[in-house]
Amino acid sequence: MRLRYTDANGITKLLERGRITVGVEGGRLLGLGCAAPFNLDSFVSNETGTYYGEALAVVEALHDASHGDVIVLTAADATGRTATLTVPVG
Repeated sequence: MRLRYTDANGITKLLERGRITVGVEGGRLLGLGCAAPFNLDSFVSNETGTYYGEALAVVEALHDASHGDVIVLTAADATGRTATLTVPVG
């Protein structure tokens, strides 16, 4: 799932830097990171920095998930900005 800092029109804010913490319900976080060429963060933690305003989360549905279930990903940064994405399984 692509995580981006955006303006009110949905345009990526390329100069926005921050640390994003991710939580997942109904699934499992497999990896989280950004494309920075020099990145000291672990790709298997639930926190990462952004690079040119973006990061990427890789999630997997639970093994017992069925059609109609959902994965809920919540992302928050240190300033208190949050976003929630709900993705149907199936």
